Parts: sequence; C-alpha cells; structure tokens
Amino acid sequence: MIKSIDGMKLQKDVLNNKPTVTQIRQYVTLLKTSYPALTHIAVSVPINPDADFVPFGITKVNQFEFDWINEIHAQGLGVILRGVFCEAEGIWGFPINQSGAQYYLDKSSVYFDRIKSVVNSSDIIGIFPESTNNAFNGKHFLGAVVPNTYLDFFTKLKTLSNQKLPNNKFLVTNNYTELASGWAGGIPGLFGATILDHYDGSVTKMKSDLDGLKAKYNKPIFVQEWADINNLGVNAAMADMFKTYPVDVNFWCGWNAGNEGILSGSLGSFTLNAKGQALQPFFALPVTDLTPRIVALEARVATLE
Repeated sequence: MIKSIDGMKLQKDVLNNKPTVTQIRQYVTLLKTSYPALTHIAVSVPINPDADFVPFGITKVNQFEFDWINEIHAQGLGVILRGVFCEAEGIWGFPINQSGAQYYLDKSSVYFDRIKSVVNSSDIIGIFPESTNNAFNGKHFLGAVVPNTYLDFFTKLKTLSNQKLPNNKFLVTNNYTELASGWAGGIPGLFGATILDHYDGSVTKMKSDLDGLKAKYNKPIFVQEWADINNLGVNAAMADMFKTYPVDVNFWCGWNAGNEGILSGSLGSFTLNAKGQALQPFFALPVTDLTPRIVALEARVATLE
C-alpha cells in the first residue's frame, strides 16, 4: 500500500527561495526515521521547462525537482509526482492558458522525456493534481469541460505516460463532489480506482464517505490528500481508523505552516510537532498490514478540498 507524506509547501510554493539539497536531505531523513513504514513522499514542484520561468526571474526549477526526487530515492522511498504547469493554475505570474488538450499533451510529452532519467519503478505519475471543474475561479485549463472532454484528455495523457514511462503507474484526477454527483460518469469504471481528497476533520464523516464510495464504485480507494487542517486534533483518531480500513493514504501537511503542519522549526532543523507525533503509530505499521495495493492502479479521482 501507499503511505505517503506530501511536501507541497516546501516545493511548489518556494520557487523564489528554494531549500538546499542539505535541507531537503534533513527533511527526508526526519520523515523516514520518524515514520518507518513510509513508502512515498509526494513532490509538487511545477513541471514547466526552465525556459518558461525566465520572464518571471525564476531559475533552476527543473534541477530543484530532480534534487527532491534524487534525495527521496537515495533514502529508499518512492515519489508521487504531483506537479503541474504553472499556466494550468495561473501561479507564479503565469496567466491561465486554456489553449486546450493538445497544448498540455505536447508539454507533458516534453516533461516525461525530461524526467525519464531520474524516476524509478516505485514512482507514481500524478500530474495535474487539482484538475477540477470548479478550480481557479472557474477557469479550467481544458476550457469548457464536460465529461467527455475530461475523459478524452486524461485517457490520452495516461497513454502518453505509459509510452514514455512504461515502468511507472499513472494516476488521473477529478473532483470528488463531481464524482459523487455522477458528473464524472465512467471515470471509476474506466480507470479502475476511486481517489479523493478529504478535509472534513471528522472520523465518522471520513468513514461514511469511504463506505459510500466503496458501495457506489466497488474500486480500491486512495485518500490522496487528508489532514487536520482546522486544528481539530483528529490526527490520532483518523490514523487509528486507517489502521483497519483498506485504503492507501497521502498525508497532506508535511510542513511547518499554520494549524495544519506536522513539523516545527525551520528548513534544516525540522522536528515533529504534536500533530506529527500523533501520526507515528500509523506510519510505523508495516505496509503489509492493509490491502489493496494502490501502487498497481492506473487512475485517481480527487475531491474538492
């Protein structure tokens, strides 16, 4: 199964003040030693080529992504690649680009070629992680999205990923609220998995929603973002529930920001805070304790945060 921690705010949000390799190593070492059953760390460095960043005064982004991937691999862990092109979300000064599917397929092809020398078979390709119809002030990077548009794009992207990176599993995103309402149509049946974000903060609500998804789609489930973002103190209880519930998980808050973070201190000297310590019993359980093995999946369906 996947037991992952997400480092987004130390990756995607810091292109103008990047952690050094030494600081990345301290972070990865802390997570690996604190959570001995950890299998992956999620990496969300934007995936544009360096040339795209020149007008914005940002440099060496591609090497920054490689630094994360290489250090995670060096410590025996896999990577979930959750990057996105900046113009798909309108971040780092890039205006949102709605040129359509072929534009992003062409750029993804270049990205897959660039990373093929650094990924290994434990890594999972999950680019465009926030591909929801309601994201970014209603502007979706595919333009006017309807189910067939979405299915066509991600089917082609999956095929492209499998061609370029045949040893890596590819995961597809969507919005859980749309999935639950039927908007996503055949996505779970087509791709074989139900994958969601969940931030309700209630163990009862989490289990109820997972039960509902299991009954509706009868597919393996990956909670690919979950966290105690409202300082509700539920980490320990949620982790305890996951000990016996057959899902794979990526914990969203692997940083030191605000109420949600599981770390204290700063780059190069992070320690686990109380929230991070509450997760230790779960991340210490051997991965053989639970099934299914989402590593074998070829799709993901995500929720609205």
